[in-house]
Amino acid sequence: MNKYHFYTISANKLKNISNVLMIIAVLLLHKNSLAQNNVGIGTLTPTASALLELVSTDKGFLAPRLTTAQRLAIPSPANGLMVYDLNLECYYFYNAVTSIWQSTCTGLQGPPGPVGPPANNAWFLIGNAGINVATNFLGTTDLQPINVKTNNVTRFIFPVANQVHAAVDGTAALPFYSFLNNTGMGAYRAGANILGFSTSGLERMRVSANGRVSINAITTDGQLDVKSNFNTSVAGFSTILGVNANATGTGLIAIGQGQAINASLTGSGASIVGNNLGLFIEYNSTTVGDGIKIQNTIGDIWSVGSIILPAGTKRKIVGPGAVSTIVKDLEGNEVMLNCPESPENLYMDYGVGVLKDGYAFIEIDPILQKNIIVNEQHPIKIYIQPEGNCNGVFVQNKSVKSFEVVELNNGKSNVPFSYQIVATMGDQISTDEKGVERTYKYTHRWLKVPEKGKTLKDLNK
Repeated sequence: MNKYHFYTISANKLKNISNVLMIIAVLLLHKNSLAQNNVGIGTLTPTASALLELVSTDKGFLAPRLTTAQRLAIPSPANGLMVYDLNLECYYFYNAVTSIWQSTCTGLQGPPGPVGPPANNAWFLIGNAGINVATNFLGTTDLQPINVKTNNVTRFIFPVANQVHAAVDGTAALPFYSFLNNTGMGAYRAGANILGFSTSGLERMRVSANGRVSINAITTDGQLDVKSNFNTSVAGFSTILGVNANATGTGLIAIGQGQAINASLTGSGASIVGNNLGLFIEYNSTTVGDGIKIQNTIGDIWSVGSIILPAGTKRKIVGPGAVSTIVKDLEGNEVMLNCPESPENLYMDYGVGVLKDGYAFIEIDPILQKNIIVNEQHPIKIYIQPEGNCNGVFVQNKSVKSFEVVELNNGKSNVPFSYQIVATMGDQISTDEKGVERTYKYTHRWLKVPEKGKTLKDLNK
């Protein structure tokens, strides 16, 4: 029995001797490493600061692999002992200070941080309840801005100022500020210092860098430029509609040439103020049209600056009533003088002459000659008033250029007289911007009044 036991001990000793000899062989092979007091496997020059350096391009370091139960069953593990946990699939090392196996997958646990606010003071991704608007807010308490991003691109910036900045411009089709159900409607930056507004994906209004505002136009011809294709109808009305519902209000006030605001105290549809010109009106029709049309509620219409048909004549004023001027009477009160009116279009002139031996030759003013028609259908009318004792006078040899005054009964008086000339208006020729001439005739009598034009009120009757 003792012999068998001795043999067994001898075999273990021989095995230990073999292990020792193997270690000595390894040490002899790495004598350079021993000289540096460190070991290199796969390299003859291990790093000086490393006790053991492993170098390979096709192999790795394999630490002891234990189950979690085996790792926890290691008796008195040394501080820093490392193993690979097969169950948790992670490296663990033992921390003797805390007596804890520390996972390398969860990182090292640092010292406890400061206590944060309670959970009911946090902003949650799923929303908050019980917010106090007096004390709760989303923002910063220091001089730092807030950036709002989507897809990691900044969309909004809340700077340290009383502003909110848009980080992108947007377009008319996709304005930066828009609405959930109307993404093509909103505001955007159309250019440097240019603010654009769009609806249905199209630009409708623009405020330029110089303060000019354009509606339905990119460029402006005025401080406010409004362009449209509205028609004068119940649906369209007009390009600009000014309505003042107050009984003494003014619908539209237009001030030009640096003048002060002025309007009727009792109100009006429009008030226009200028320096040397209050209102300028132009229309382009050369066949028919009106510069101004005035209408009252009982159906009277006055047309100013008109071309009317069928005769095709130009008229200063067409309408009912009398043409009047204002003068002052002996007490300084204003009274009216009224103009005579005729079914014909007439020019008149007045003059004085003298009978010499019962005869006088009168030449008609050359300017009047140029602007009247004298023929068999439209004779010139001459009215003479002697201003002295004579036999009376008559007129002979009337023409567009002159006429003669002769004393009756071959008298030879030398007395003054006055005269009046009445003649039909001559043709008027106007030339437009393209050089086209148009002739307007005034030889008719009792010209028919143009048919009254329809208005919005007429359409609504």
